Amino acid sequence: MTKFELAKSMISMIDEYAKAGNKNMTKAAFLMWLNNNVIEEGRTEAPNLYQDQSTTLSEWRISYFVWLMSKYAKTYFKKALQDSPLVGLDDFGFLITLCYEGSKTKTELIQQNIMEVSSGMEIIKRLEKKKLIKSFRDEKDKRAIRLAATVKGQTVLAEAMKEMYKASNIIAGNLSNEDRIKLLTILENLHQFHNPIFLNESKTELFDIQEKYLAEN
Repeated sequence: MTKFELAKSMISMIDEYAKAGNKNMTKAAFLMWLNNNVIEEGRTEAPNLYQDQSTTLSEWRISYFVWLMSKYAKTYFKKALQDSPLVGLDDFGFLITLCYEGSKTKTELIQQNIMEVSSGMEIIKRLEKKKLIKSFRDEKDKRAIRLAATVKGQTVLAEAMKEMYKASNIIAGNLSNEDRIKLLTILENLHQFHNPIFLNESKTELFDIQEKYLAEN
């Protein structure tokens, strides 16, 4: 297929997308429609062509929809925290960890919230400057610095939680209780898979991560 033929084909599909009543003319919406309709039709009509690619396609779709969900969630959480001293979800994550799990070292707090060290340190400095958290020497190891939420931080978190509950409810959408439990189980399994990679493989190439963690698959 030439570039001209490909472009002509794409224009035809865009026209079909519009005729189907789709009013969202963003690239993301069109690609989702294309993925769900045209590609699925192609697989049905020519199963041998897509048989070897089915796993790759499903993996891509998982990654794509997870990425989309992160965008949706970020939008809702931004609304939830618009009147809060907390800058964003990372601030919220650091504060809620300290409020509900007690004091932690800087390294523990940063790693638990899946952050790069430099970014995590900036968040800690910001929260300390606003007096939402405080630092102190570890009683057992005087060289170690621990962090804890202040009374002000606990108050700020309590206020933020009222709006965050609303955002979380919207993010869960119209899923049934059964589907929510299934999704939660899947997400927890993925977290258990990815967390040690994040903690231990920061300098490891993708190929080596595949070989180490997915060889049996």
